[in-house]
Amino acid sequence: MTDQHLHQASSAAQSAAAERLFNTFLRETGQAPTVLLPVDPRCKALPAVTLETLQADGHLFCLELPATKTRLYGSLRYSSLFGHHRYGQHFWIETAERSLQPADALQVANAILLEVGQRDPDPLSRKHRTEALSEQVQNSIEKTTLFVQHHLKHGAKLWELTGGERTKRSESGLVFGHPFHPTPKSSEGFSAEDLPLYAPELNASFVLSYFAAAPEIVQEAWVEGTDIDPFPADLLEEAKHRLSSDRQHYKLLPCHPWQAKHLLGWPEVQELIQCGQLVYLGPLGVAVHPTSSVRTVWSPGLGVYIKLPINVRITNFIRVNPLDQLQRTLDAATYTERLRPMPYGGFTVLAEAGYRTLVPPGLSEAAKHRLIESFAVIFRQNPVRIGQEEEQTPVVVASLLETPPGEDVTALYRFIEQAAQTSLERLDAAFVKAWLHRYIGISLLPLLDLFFRHGYSAEAHVQNSMIAFDRGWPSHFYVRDLEGVSVSRDLGGSVLRADSAALFDDEQAWHRFKYYIFVNHIGHLLHTLAHDTDVSERELWQVVAEAITAHKGFTSERATRCLEDLFHTAFLPAKANLISRFQGRAETPLYVDLPNPLYRSVHQAKEGATA
Repeated sequence: MTDQHLHQASSAAQSAAAERLFNTFLRETGQAPTVLLPVDPRCKALPAVTLETLQADGHLFCLELPATKTRLYGSLRYSSLFGHHRYGQHFWIETAERSLQPADALQVANAILLEVGQRDPDPLSRKHRTEALSEQVQNSIEKTTLFVQHHLKHGAKLWELTGGERTKRSESGLVFGHPFHPTPKSSEGFSAEDLPLYAPELNASFVLSYFAAAPEIVQEAWVEGTDIDPFPADLLEEAKHRLSSDRQHYKLLPCHPWQAKHLLGWPEVQELIQCGQLVYLGPLGVAVHPTSSVRTVWSPGLGVYIKLPINVRITNFIRVNPLDQLQRTLDAATYTERLRPMPYGGFTVLAEAGYRTLVPPGLSEAAKHRLIESFAVIFRQNPVRIGQEEEQTPVVVASLLETPPGEDVTALYRFIEQAAQTSLERLDAAFVKAWLHRYIGISLLPLLDLFFRHGYSAEAHVQNSMIAFDRGWPSHFYVRDLEGVSVSRDLGGSVLRADSAALFDDEQAWHRFKYYIFVNHIGHLLHTLAHDTDVSERELWQVVAEAITAHKGFTSERATRCLEDLFHTAFLPAKANLISRFQGRAETPLYVDLPNPLYRSVHQAKEGATA
C-alpha cells in the first residue's frame, strides 16, 4: 500500500465520519446546513484563503453550536431532502476561546459531542460520556481507514460478479456503515490480529469451531414447517468420527472461532468438559463467510445462515443471543410460517428454523443466562444455493448504497446502467423512475400488504434486505433476520402468547414500520438514486406515493387508516442514534420527527390542482 493510498484511505474515513456526525446532529436537532451568502458577516470574517478553499469545494456553510459558542465551517456539496447531505473535504472550527482553526473529523466530533453534552447537567457525567463517545468515534475512524485501504487494493465490482461471489462481496462491501450513526464501524473485543481473520469488510472467511453437548444440557426450539436442515451429512459424519462411541448422540453447537477460544477460558465451560457433558471438537466443515452483521455466517454449501453469538461490542451492543431474543425470534418465525404461502411474486421472507443453546443445571441464574446467550445459535434459510442461477444470487441492499472506495458512483447506479443497456434504453429520468417502480413493486408494496392484512411489521432496513437482479432490473426481494419483527397485537394476538415480545400495540408496530422501511430503507435508497442520477429526491418520492395510491389491494379499513396517517401526517419517526448513544439508551432509543416527503407530495399535488 503506497503512501498515496494510505492518505486516500484516511481522507475517505475522515470524510465519512464527519458526514455522519453532521447529518446525525442536524437530523436530531431539526436543523439544516446554513449556506452562507457572500454578504453574511460570518462569510466576510473568514480569511481569504480559507474562504477560497471552502468555496472551491462546494457551498460555504456554517453550523452554529450555541451552547458551547462554537462555529463549524465547511462546504456543502449536496443538499438532501431527507438529510443525507454530502460535504467537502475541509472543515474549520471557531470557538470563543480560539480563533479559526482547521479541524479534522475527530475535532468536528468533539465539538458536536460537547454541544450534545450540554444536555447533561452533571459535569462529571458529561465529561465521562463525551470522552467515551469520542473514543468510539476514533475507533470507528481507525477501523474505516483499514477497510478502505483493503478495498482500494482488493475491492470488487458487484455488477461484474455472479453467483455466491456476488453475495459474498456485497456482505463485505459495507465499508462506511450506517449513514446516521456516530460510530458505525466501532468495535471492542477483536484485536488488530483478529480483524483480518473475522471482519467481513476485509473479505474474511473461516471454518467454524464446534462443540458437542449431552442432550440433557441442551435447550432447543424449532419452528414447524420450515424444513431446514442446519447440518450437512458430511459435517455430521466428520463430527461422529471425533466423538467416542458413548457420545455419538451428543448434539452439535456451531461456534465462531473467536468465541470458542473465549469460551474455553471460562471455568464453567472447563467444568462441563471435564465431566464429559461437553466436548470441544475444534474446526469442522466448510469455510464460511461473515455477513455484514459480522457474527452471522453463511456459505453456498450450507442450507442455512447461522446467527452466532460473539462477546464483542459492535457499535452499540455486545452481540450475543440472550434468551428473550431467542424467544422473540421464534415467535416471529412461528407467525411468519402462518402467513405462507405469501401471494407476492419476487418477494420472500427468509425463514428462521429455530435455535439451540446450552443450559447446564446447578448454576446460578446469572451464570446460566451467560452460558445461554454465549452459546445460542439461530438457524436461518439461506437464499444462496449451489446450482442456483448465477445471476439470481442476491446482494445486501446496504452494499448498493455506498460509493465504493476508488469508484465515482454506487453499485446501485451500475445495476441501473446495466438495466438501461440491456433494455436498449436511455438512462434518463423516465428510466430511473421505471426502475424504481419495479423495485417498489417487489419490496415496499408486499411489506405494506403484510402489515395491512396481518399486522406484520418487518424490520426491513437496508442491512436486513437483499435484492436479486435480472439484467440489472430488480427481480427478487428478500427480508432476513426476524428478531426485529413486530406483530400487531390486534391481528397476531390470537396466534402468539399474550406475553410474547414480538407483540406490539398496533400504533407501535406501525411506528416501527415507518422508521425501518420508509425512513431507513426507502429514504436512503431514494437519496442514493437522486445523488447518482440527478433525478431529484422529491420526484422519486412522488413515484413512491403514486405506486402506493395506485395499488388496488389497499382498500381495507385498516389500510385506509394507515395510508391516511402516512400521507397526512407531516412527520416520520427517525431514530436519534447520537443522542441515544450519548445518554446510554441503546435498548430504548429516542426518536425525533423528520419532515415527511409523502405528506409534501400529496399537499403539493393538491396545491397544483387548485392553482
